[in-house]
Amino acid sequence: MYKLLIESKNARNHFLQLTQTIHTTDSVVEIVLPSWRPGRYERGNFAKYIRGLEFTTKKGKKLNAQKVTLNRWRVKNPKQGDIILTYEFYAKDLNAGFTYIDTKLGLFNPVNFTFYVPKQEEQPIQVTLVG
Repeated sequence: MYKLLIESKNARNHFLQLTQTIHTTDSVVEIVLPSWRPGRYERGNFAKYIRGLEFTTKKGKKLNAQKVTLNRWRVKNPKQGDIILTYEFYAKDLNAGFTYIDTKLGLFNPVNFTFYVPKQEEQPIQVTLVG
């Protein structure tokens, strides 16, 4: 199961703070951010809205990660446990299917900012929203 914590500490500046937990038993993991959304037949390039992306263990130890494509990272996970992703997402594009946040309104499309591991796309996700 994936876990995703969505916080809006910086809504005034249109940023969401995200913490995602990915459970894995692999020592090297490909982690992907979608590049499209259902109903649109064009590349979304959501990765350009990500800032400060870090990969750590549950205990906070930084993991070695290499960006291998526009929306894919290869993460070395020698302890083979949960990988914690922390990052911000810029959410100021108020249109159908995107994510928007300010101090009065929040519209979320998780496809814009939720990472996954290939062949684990069907894993359930537990989402926690903190205002």
